[in-house]
Amino acid sequence: MKVAFVTAAMALTLMASTAQAAGDADAGKALIEGQCRSCHFSDMAPPAKGAPPGFREIIQLHKLTRNAFRRFVAEPHYPMPPKPLSLSQIEDLVAYFDRAGYWP
Repeated sequence: MKVAFVTAAMALTLMASTAQAAGDADAGKALIEGQCRSCHFSDMAPPAKGAPPGFREIIQLHKLTRNAFRRFVAEPHYPMPPKPLSLSQIEDLVAYFDRAGYWP
């Protein structure tokens, strides 16, 4: 009985973490448009000299996997100003970039 309870609890935990990891692509797009586009202008054109690159370029330039991207945006890094993102916001960005085909 105890084994069944532990197994059920582990399954529920896994299901909850998988659901959270799915993210919301529309919320990710809204986050980009609301917070990120003031610096990261476009993924369709090369950035102006000295401007931050687009997200597709960041992902491909640094060869970021989804998990590496999560770590990359979770920790402040120069020259990006400190704009802490929640775990759900990060998952929303991953979902948006998945939908947009940013990963090979």
